[in-house]
Amino acid sequence: MFERIAKQEITEYLSWSPAVAILGVRQIGKTTLAKQIAKAAPRSIYLDLESAAARARLDHAPEFFAANRDR
Repeated sequence: MFERIAKQEITEYLSWSPAVAILGVRQIGKTTLAKQIAKAAPRSIYLDLESAAARARLDHAPEFFAANRDR
């Protein structure tokens, strides 16, 4: 696997923001990049918003975020 140009920028954003969205066209490695970054930060939470199960976790967003405040 090669180093993604955006990895450093996303990691920097995560240093001051609790959430970062990765947007782009299909098949360019967004999921791979997100999982790679999440693996490097073991307390992170990865949510794929195309997944019904992940979206369901956000049905009660205030409670979800409060329960995961330290992550």
